[in-house]
Amino acid sequence: EPVILGRQAAADYLKVAHPSYHSPSYAAVEFINDHLPGSKVLFLGEGRAFHCKGECVAPTIYDQHPLQSWLAEVSSPAQLARRFKREGITHLLVNRLELARWQSGPRRSLAPNSRAMKIWQDYLGSQGRPVFEHKHPPGQAWPDAWSVVYQLAGGREKAQ
Repeated sequence: EPVILGRQAAADYLKVAHPSYHSPSYAAVEFINDHLPGSKVLFLGEGRAFHCKGECVAPTIYDQHPLQSWLAEVSSPAQLARRFKREGITHLLVNRLELARWQSGPRRSLAPNSRAMKIWQDYLGSQGRPVFEHKHPPGQAWPDAWSVVYQLAGGREKAQ
């Protein structure tokens, strides 16, 4: 209602969690739009790409996530790094709360096994560097609701 009545900018509204919008990633997408032109971003736990102006891969919870397939194909973090490079992925946007939801329940859109999870953790630990983080204010009902943008090694450095 505040946006419709002109009392609040749409961008400000989209950055804050609401009962029907509990894990917004708009602030991270805004950062990507403003600071990462020419990047290609893989979204994890986020299927809402309509505000992203650049190239992105944003599967929904109903899709087979490409990361799930890539992790099944590789046997090391180095192989995963080569796959990301081949796909042209320079950055990740991770919506933590939604990713946890996607990995639970019967749908399990992105649920790697323990071998794949170890490869992923080693890869992200060595190849990913957080360049943006948006957390909700303390006291919010959803404490894990935050988004992080990672730059991947080999991805182009961008001004922040």
